[in-house]
Amino acid sequence: MLELIPEVQAAFETFVNAQRKKVVATVYVGDEKDATSIATAKKAAQELHKANKTLSSFALDFKVVLDKQIVSGFAVDISGQYINEAKGLVTTTETASGDVDYTNIPAAKVFATTWDDNVETEVLRRYFDQLAAYDAEEAKMGV
Repeated sequence: MLELIPEVQAAFETFVNAQRKKVVATVYVGDEKDATSIATAKKAAQELHKANKTLSSFALDFKVVLDKQIVSGFAVDISGQYINEAKGLVTTTETASGDVDYTNIPAAKVFATTWDDNVETEVLRRYFDQLAAYDAEEAKMGV
């Protein structure tokens, strides 16, 4: 039941805002102290609010949310309408030129083990020898 608390809170806030004739613009910024991004986001939200005929009769309120994935810029959400001017962290990766052969596997290191001499270990040793011979044949001739 506790996991439903955020959903109940969101539904209740929507209900109260509808009764008060208020629409909330959620502003996502990377730094809450960045006044220029917040001011620009509020202007963009006001323009979006004025452009929407169904929301223009409602009062506009702002909710600033900190989003650590945003490096610069902002994002605004008003009742499902979204403006994204945010820039995230960009990483560059180098791709290898040409095709990569993933079938080239280095040979395994073979080392001797000390096993007790009995029938089970002899059968197991012969089985492993057959597997090793089969693998050697595959390595030489291909699969």
